[in-house]
Amino acid sequence: MDPDERLSRAASFETVAATYADHRPDYPEAAVRWLVGGDGRPMRVLELGAGTGKLTKTLSGLGHHVIATDPSSA
Repeated sequence: MDPDERLSRAASFETVAATYADHRPDYPEAAVRWLVGGDGRPMRVLELGAGTGKLTKTLSGLGHHVIATDPSSA
């Protein structure tokens, strides 16, 4: 795959991001606590492919320090 096509595919989420954000439910806090594990203290979390930030929002709401990145600007 050439670099231009790769960039185009990576950014393609932008065309549906608003619809996704409107219709996809938030992540349940209990599921996110299980996923992160640990003893409940705030952790540093690197989220790759953050999309619209739904998981980022839940992680931050639980007190975690989140660094989130995504190839799209959604």
